[in-house]
Amino acid sequence: VCVAVRRPARTPALRSAAASGGSKGQLLELLAPACRELICVDLHPRMIEVGHARATESGLEHVRFVQGDMEDPPLPKGTADTVLFLQSLQYASQPAQALATAHGLLREGGRCLVLTLGRHKETRLEKEYGHAHPGFTPAMLHGWLEGAGFDNPVCRKAGYDHRNPGLPILVALGIKKSRA
Repeated sequence: VCVAVRRPARTPALRSAAASGGSKGQLLELLAPACRELICVDLHPRMIEVGHARATESGLEHVRFVQGDMEDPPLPKGTADTVLFLQSLQYASQPAQALATAHGLLREGGRCLVLTLGRHKETRLEKEYGHAHPGFTPAMLHGWLEGAGFDNPVCRKAGYDHRNPGLPILVALGIKKSRA
């Protein structure tokens, strides 16, 4: 994502992107210039409202917000070149299903990028933030991406949360196979 947002606006690195779990905050303003179109999906009406207002204030006309579940978003198959789960997969009740759905949303050769918490023992996150899971392991993400049909998924620990060094951060990438 960092590489994508540094590219010139005339060559959108992410082309048509769908962000599962919404992108209402500062990340929205970093991602939007890297996209020709950005569709943010969130289950909560308030998040949709806040995100839409922020995009409007920032003049981001190519960003739209859709209310829906990341496991079954109201988007047609083949909608996006990139699907992003940026600190949102831990909210999915069925993360494997969310990744399988992402595969269906992608065009051939599209990519799914996951940034999420690694396995941890911070039970307060489930209580305070509503996380459905205590993070994941690289093997879990790899298995789910592979099971969803992604070609040679890559999953790694990327570091630790700067606010809480006990929270590992994982990054995973899956590419949807091209038929050619």
